[in-house]
Formats: sequence, structure tokens, C-alpha cells
Amino acid sequence: YKNVDFDMRQYEKLKLFLHAEKGGENEILNFGDLHFFIRLGTDFIDNYYEYDVPLTPTQCGDNDEYNIWQTNDDSTGDNDVEIKFSVLQKAKKERNTLLNSNEEGIALTKPYTFFDGNRKVSIKGNPNLSAVKVIMFGIRNPKHANTADGDDGLAKCAEIWVNELRLTDFIEDGGWAANAHISAKLADFANVSVAASRMTEGFGNVEQKLNERSR
Repeated sequence: YKNVDFDMRQYEKLKLFLHAEKGGENEILNFGDLHFFIRLGTDFIDNYYEYDVPLTPTQCGDNDEYNIWQTNDDSTGDNDVEIKFSVLQKAKKERNTLLNSNEEGIALTKPYTFFDGNRKVSIKGNPNLSAVKVIMFGIRNPKHANTADGDDGLAKCAEIWVNELRLTDFIEDGGWAANAHISAKLADFANVSVAASRMTEGFGNVEQKLNERSR
């Protein structure tokens, strides 16, 4: 885990690579036996987004780079993590809609789950991508639910690599700003001055850093 101070709104995605392999020749490790998760939020307990990925293991001793990272030639693989912030926002919007309609079992104090394919998005509280204060990631061995879920329910020994955590797809749309000032004299009755300004999202001065642009 790490304490940070990020405004992630100017990016579209968060990406990283994962590698998983069994801890020994006699270890049994199948797809989904272990899950990777990452949390972003104001804190780790009450206000966060969580993205959960079932891991695809590499055969022990394999040294082929595409197998190690489960990456295909088109740079997409089972263990590639590409979190679209629009998906997190969609989960939050869906949860809030159910919350406003007084749906039973929906509350800010309970995690709300939203599925993105075979990956699970959870939201709890009121996390804000404009003020991410903490990042945490880890590995969990999910609870064995039933005989049909493919999990043997046993303890696991594995080696996990996490690589190149990064924000990508910077939103490069520029903005504009304008100032207007009008002075008018109404005969001998009065002098009137009106000033107005407008600044749109993405505008910034030359000396400003990217994360200092108008949001």
C-alpha cells in the first residue's frame, strides 16, 4: 500500500501487468484459485474502489516472456490489468441509483459489486478519483463457494509479480479561456462597468503543469 495525492480525472485508464506461478512442482494452481485486487480511494476501509482479477498461472519454470506475462502478440493477455475509470464511475452511478430508490441491501457502508466480464468491481462509501489518497494491492484466496465454482478450496502457495503500475491515455482535449470587460456611460445618469470571465475544462497557462489545468 502507498499514500499518494493524485487527481486521476485527466487519465482514462490505470494499467499494470501480472504474473503468477505455483510455488513448487507439487503445488496445484489453476485459473481463478488466486485473485489479484487493487484499491483506490480516500481510505482502505470506508471509501474506495476495488478491482478484482482472477489470476491465470504460468507453468513453473517457463521462461517464455509471453507465457510469463500471459501476453499475446497484440499486447493483451489474461493477466493484463486495464482499469477503465469509466467502468468505476458506471459502478458508482448504478449503486447510487439503487441507493436513491431505496433498494433493499444497498448502503454506502456496504460494498456494492459490479462485474466487468470475469473481473469484479466493488465500491464502498464515496470514493473520488479527483482526490485519491491511498493505493493498495494484494492477493486473496477467495472463499470456496460451491462445487461448481471450480475452486478446490485449499490453501495455496504461489509467486506473484506486479509490474508497471501506471496511468495511461491522458485526456489531451484542450480548453479555452476568455475575459470580457464592458464600460458604458448612461448619459449623465451613471457609469456602468461589467466584467466576465470563462474558463473551460482542459485550459492551462504555459507555465502550469498538466495536473494544474482547469478541471
